[in-house]
Amino acid sequence: MEPLLGYDGGREIFKMLPPGQPMLFQFPLQQGRYKTSYVGMIAQESVILQLPLNPGITQLLAGAYAVVVRFVHDGQAYGFETRFLAAIRKPAPLLFLNYPSSVHQVKLRECERLTILEKAVLTVGEETLEGVMTDIGCGGCRVKLPRNEKTLALVEGTQSVVEFGLFLDERMTLTLRSTILHIDANGGKVKCRLSFSRDQEEELSRLAIFLQSLIKLLRE
Repeated sequence: MEPLLGYDGGREIFKMLPPGQPMLFQFPLQQGRYKTSYVGMIAQESVILQLPLNPGITQLLAGAYAVVVRFVHDGQAYGFETRFLAAIRKPAPLLFLNYPSSVHQVKLRECERLTILEKAVLTVGEETLEGVMTDIGCGGCRVKLPRNEKTLALVEGTQSVVEFGLFLDERMTLTLRSTILHIDANGGKVKCRLSFSRDQEEELSRLAIFLQSLIKLLRE
């Protein structure tokens, strides 16, 4: 799914974001990612974020030729590239970035799915079930579980939590609230299709960043 642009190059999203909207930023060609949150904007001039308190972050920002910011809002993943303008620590730690020329967006439900084989732990109520995640997208995943009394008792529509790890440049562990949409108990395994809850934007943003990076790597 190719990124889309809105009527103002996607930048109208800044008028809709609530203060405190979780975001992540990173520097091109570097592995580290930094948590931040949206504060506000001055149209055509700057985007204002909370300045992370990581040691040396101001020096990194000042020396970077670009800053990439990503976030998830209302079921869509957004990203833009910009440059550092200024940072202050008083009266509040704030980061000022150049107002981007465009903001790209991808609907999470249309995000490409990847076939994987990763250990996953599904928690339903007080039951913890270990299995294998067989594919994943921004909106959900599929998990294959052993066929036994506990897994055969699972019911579609049940709330659950799935924990799994993904690896690209570094190991990333995610714990996501989900709903069991479909159960296939035919054969030797119990296969569950899960839908991720939308109200966990920081975690979904991390997942979207990972999937975008991996898909880009596979296409190179």
